[in-house]
Amino acid sequence: MQSWPVMDILRERQAKILLIGSETDNPLSKYADLKLNLPTLESHYDKISAFATKLSLLYMLDNLYTGLFNLNYEENMKKKKEAVKRIGEGRLNGIKSYYENMVERSKEDKEN
Repeated sequence: MQSWPVMDILRERQAKILLIGSETDNPLSKYADLKLNLPTLESHYDKISAFATKLSLLYMLDNLYTGLFNLNYEENMKKKKEAVKRIGEGRLNGIKSYYENMVERSKEDKEN
């Protein structure tokens, strides 16, 4: 039987473990507090099977994120707005810097 030291450490620290997988007999199942299984019965001859797998995983992760976000909605919204503001300021600074560099190059080209 394979050993999973990281899982033992998580257990010791009483971390909640969510296992997302496609097999119900996954060796990590014994560590999981919650298991989310994706469908395993797909026909690989159908061109849509890979798309369906990705779509079901994306749907599951989106719902999981939404649920976790809503557990502390006010604080998470505050953090999200702060992050968007920082990203926006970084973009504006980047645009300003780019424009300043272009003006400087234009001046240098005219001098040469």
